[in-house]
Amino acid sequence: RQRPLVEELAEPRGFGAVASEFGFWFHLGEVWPRGQLSALTMVAEVGGPGAWSRIFNDPDLDRFDQPTVEGVDFPALGISRAHNDDSGILNVETYAATPAKAGAKTTFRVAGLNSQSVRVRCDGADYQNWRHLGGDTIEIETVIGTRRFEVAAGASTKGRQARSGAKAQHPASPIIQSKVAIAPFQPANSRLHISGASVTCPCCCGV
Repeated sequence: RQRPLVEELAEPRGFGAVASEFGFWFHLGEVWPRGQLSALTMVAEVGGPGAWSRIFNDPDLDRFDQPTVEGVDFPALGISRAHNDDSGILNVETYAATPAKAGAKTTFRVAGLNSQSVRVRCDGADYQNWRHLGGDTIEIETVIGTRRFEVAAGASTKGRQARSGAKAQHPASPIIQSKVAIAPFQPANSRLHISGASVTCPCCCGV
C-alpha cells in the first residue's frame, strides 16, 4: 500500500549508458543516487514481505558451508541468482551486465562442492563445458547472456550442528526500538531532521 507514495518521494529510475543501473534519486538533482538512501530503499525493492526481519531473526547460516559462485567476470557477466535449494543443487542464473559484451566467452567457478561426482545442467539440459580445478572447485565455461545453471554435487554439513546448538543456547536478542524522532519527509527541497539522539556516524553528522 505504501509503494505509490514511496515511489513518488524516492524517484526510482534507471541510469547509465543503456539505463542498466537502477537507483532512487529523491528529487535531489544530483549526478548519482545517494548511497545510503538508495540502499535502504532498495531493501524493499528486492525483498518480499518479512525478508528484512528474517535476516536477523532467522539467518541462513548454512550458506557458509554450501557451494559458492566465485571468479565472475563482472561487470561483463552478471549473476541474478545463486541459491542452494533443499535438494543440494546450486541454482545460478546469469545475464549480460554489460549488454555490449553479450555473446562473449567467459568463465566462473563454483567452490565448496562436497563430491567429485559433479553434474552440471544448463537451461534444462546436461552441460559438459566445465572442468575440475582440484579440491572442491570446478570452472564453468559459458557465454555472457541469460542462462540458467544447475550444479549438483552435494553440500558440506560441517558446522551445522555446532551452530544449531549455539542458537539454542544463545537465543536471539529482542529487537531494540530506537527513540530517535524523525520529522515527516517533505519532498520539496527539504532536509531530514533527527532529534533526541547523539549522531556519531560521519556520513550523517551533516544531515
